[in-house]
Amino acid sequence: MSAIDAEYPYPFISLPTVPFLATVSDNPAAYLSCDMALIHNVFIRAVNSIWRNSIFVMPGDKVAFAGYTRCCLTAIHSHRYSEETFLFPVLQTKLDMI
Repeated sequence: MSAIDAEYPYPFISLPTVPFLATVSDNPAAYLSCDMALIHNVFIRAVNSIWRNSIFVMPGDKVAFAGYTRCCLTAIHSHRYSEETFLFPVLQTKLDMI
């Protein structure tokens, strides 16, 4: 593992080549792909920050760091739950998703 891999273990998702100020009415697929790449990069950044900073946690900071980690993981879980419960069923009716 290189030093860069240790510092940033999960690479970011490349952003689609769509305008960042696109609206859903302009191109729903382009908007959604850009939105999904951005939010997943937020989650990757959070996991990388947990990974990178875990070795620096002092005994007095353990509770706060655990709270930060739990908050990040709760956000990821909530996002996944929302996708599975609301987004993917709607997309299933519109697209040929297996």
